[in-house]
Amino acid sequence: MIDYNRFPLTQMKILLRLWDSPDKMGFAEGRDEGGSVKELYKKGFLEPTGRDRRRIRWRLVSGRLRENDVISMRKLVILQYSGYEIIKWSDGFKLVPNSLNIVASFIVKKENFVAGFAFRVGYLDWVAKQLREKKEETINKALKVIEDYLTNKEVKNLEEYTFEYYFPDFVKVDNPKWWIKSK
Repeated sequence: MIDYNRFPLTQMKILLRLWDSPDKMGFAEGRDEGGSVKELYKKGFLEPTGRDRRRIRWRLVSGRLRENDVISMRKLVILQYSGYEIIKWSDGFKLVPNSLNIVASFIVKKENFVAGFAFRVGYLDWVAKQLREKKEETINKALKVIEDYLTNKEVKNLEEYTFEYYFPDFVKVDNPKWWIKSK
């Protein structure tokens, strides 16, 4: 059993993300995660597997994490609502390459049920209205939309729901050009 007091939240999120990836491998997402990945390497949980340009690809060390460890970490890290896990697929709003959009996405899952939610804010709106200072508030609005959909039982298995921000709220949009469906 792992002593969770030794792991900052960022490190637990990295371990869970790698655990959930099909090949148990991935990259550090930005400089803030880079230091955490190096600490996990020192603790023996990760090993480098090669480079992709300047980025190092990391893999979970076999046998270090067990299913019970992962379940315990999920309870500490992942949001729960009405028995559903709400997993941040991205860490907040991220700029989409080749566009002036920032997007945050979430996975909602429970046993054999999974659905996706994506929220877009136009980058120029974000800057012009100085929403940077209210970043957490915007994430909380997105989470509130997800919770409302779950409460009203409007979420279907394997569906993707997309929303755009029009001050002061998110509005549901169907098949927007900025979102590529996974199926």
